[in-house]
Amino acid sequence: MRKMMNFALMAAMVCGLSLAVTSCKDDDNSDNNGGQATAEEQAAEDANTFWSVAANLVSPFDVTAEYKNKTFEPTIGEAEQGSTTVRVVTVPDVEAAANHFAALVAADAQTVNTTYTYQDDAVGKLTYTKSTDGKSLAKVDVSITQIPHLQQIVYKTVEQMGTNAVTDGVPYYSFGDVISRTRADGVKEYWMCIQAPFTKQGETNAVWATVSQLPKENIWSYTASNGYTYQVPYNIGTNEQYMKDLAEMLYAITSPGAWLRNLEEGPANMKAFNLVTKQNVKYINQWFWMRVLKAWQAKNLAQTIFGVDDVNSFGNTLGDQDNGLKLLYKGYSWWTKSSNNLSLYEASIAKGDGNEANARHVTWKEVKKNVIKPEKIEVNCVTQLKNGTQWINKDFFPEHYDKIATPRYIFRYATTRQLAGTTAFESMDNINGIKDEYVYTKEYNITVGSRQKMDNTIVKQEDYLADGAISADEVKVGYYLCADGRFCESINDANGNHNGAVAVVAYTGGNKRVEKGKDWNGLAISLITNPVGNSWSNEIYDNCPNLTMYDNYTYALDDFTGLAATEALAGGCGNLNHIHNAAEYCRDFKDKVNKRGNSISSWFLPSFGQWILAIEGLGGVWEDGAININTIVLQDHRLHSIYTGDNRFWTSSAMNQSNAYYFTLGTKFSSTNAKKDKQLRVIPFIAFKYGDGGKEDQDPAL
Repeated sequence: MRKMMNFALMAAMVCGLSLAVTSCKDDDNSDNNGGQATAEEQAAEDANTFWSVAANLVSPFDVTAEYKNKTFEPTIGEAEQGSTTVRVVTVPDVEAAANHFAALVAADAQTVNTTYTYQDDAVGKLTYTKSTDGKSLAKVDVSITQIPHLQQIVYKTVEQMGTNAVTDGVPYYSFGDVISRTRADGVKEYWMCIQAPFTKQGETNAVWATVSQLPKENIWSYTASNGYTYQVPYNIGTNEQYMKDLAEMLYAITSPGAWLRNLEEGPANMKAFNLVTKQNVKYINQWFWMRVLKAWQAKNLAQTIFGVDDVNSFGNTLGDQDNGLKLLYKGYSWWTKSSNNLSLYEASIAKGDGNEANARHVTWKEVKKNVIKPEKIEVNCVTQLKNGTQWINKDFFPEHYDKIATPRYIFRYATTRQLAGTTAFESMDNINGIKDEYVYTKEYNITVGSRQKMDNTIVKQEDYLADGAISADEVKVGYYLCADGRFCESINDANGNHNGAVAVVAYTGGNKRVEKGKDWNGLAISLITNPVGNSWSNEIYDNCPNLTMYDNYTYALDDFTGLAATEALAGGCGNLNHIHNAAEYCRDFKDKVNKRGNSISSWFLPSFGQWILAIEGLGGVWEDGAININTIVLQDHRLHSIYTGDNRFWTSSAMNQSNAYYFTLGTKFSSTNAKKDKQLRVIPFIAFKYGDGGKEDQDPAL
């Protein structure tokens, strides 16, 4: 007796199941077969059922509608030494073995316990048995006519693998890597690494996901009894574990800290990507993911792959059940018992409550709607999304009329060995004929190979921050500069994740420098100022060599040498050994900031011109030779230390031997200078360079 695959069993695997099946009777086009499927329809249904299992065992690129009289070679796991019919899959524990098998056959993982048998006339038979000999975790006896060289799957831990296990060595590919290949039809596919070859746990194969345009072998053209021809996604994979891995990867990239916290606070047996145990998460920690995010942003991969402007778009929507990440998968089924109805399965991913694996809450639902008069499905979903529309005609899923902008993607997956095809492949090498769009080991010059220790790849906070370059996406006026060298939009983020805020970004100059002759192109103002004040110099007549004097304030407006002046003044002006309290206060300012290599300067006493840049950046406007300063704007930018108390602040710009300029914050700026021994307030500035840094000096102010 044929056992029909029950897709509802798979849907029941996750918490919060939402399974909605809707049928629409076609009054205009009742079928002509008395409710019975035609031979063509039955053959298509058999093919779908067969490949829903077989595509997990062999290369998905072997999928073909004509399969019954063909044979295929297994690609699952690794070949057992000395055997041509046994494949070994490395997993961390018996729970992972049961989950892996359940995903292969779309069973409820809770029912795969000591033994479980899957059987279907269109597929064959697979029997799972938990091992008791200590040499393996479980075994699966396989009987599928079309895969004669796969008779058994054996699940083992790294320790059980023995000499076969690769427990050291840095693989070529990592989580989040992106590769591409051009198909025979000229379409360029982009593949994302959603499970890396994690050699610490004996995993030497990678799993990749793509949402690129479907190849023709994955599109079924069907002419229904109504005379219309429909193009339907076909044989696109069934493994929900890998679909959740894609969601987790996007979540880790967009929210590294939250991703790690979810993992740490989740159940004791929770694993990253259903694979990496908690003790090994140190190899793919939040600093690793921050590096990946920076690379994705720099290479514009979110736009290339998903058609969105910024990868953070996914970070903002992954938790939204209605407007989050939507994936279609599981092939199709087509029956014409009372109408021409198409059934597909849609998966939605949202934030979990910490009890689900990967802290991702996944729901499936069958979408079964009348498709009498839709336009054909657009298979280039990325192009459609770039145009701000769904990839699929709204008539296809009428219940989504009010969510027309919700993006949907067709999910496919493959292992590295499957992508390599007949090309020889080792986990420590790349794939011949595949282009590296972004590969972590190449991006960060990490030597790969079996003799290299994975311990050397662990990323520490200081290692990440030492990477240097600050991307243009990181900085905006009003953002906080944090003690760890990061830029944050909110004070909660700054205090909770980045060791606290120390300054507010006041100016971003793009190609324009903020310090003459240097590459700094951004300024930030400290959140703290000295309430009592300092003298500019203890000397009544102070003549610091190599320090320019500006006998008119209009010339001082063009002074952009605060860093250089602070260094000279705080150093005592060479052999003079003069004391310059204001400069020394800034040089020795108590708030320490990670320099991220050479991307962030030391604290300094700002010059007159740098004060002008900062106030302009914060909204100050020049009128009639003066600058209007709106103290409300300063308050909005959290600069309480500026707009409260005495509003006079020293600059590093000297007028002559006895006087220096100070900056007055009020209704309007006015020409001001004072004796150098006068006590005035001081607030430190800090400079940074982002993007390519500043390449041109500032234009003269007047």
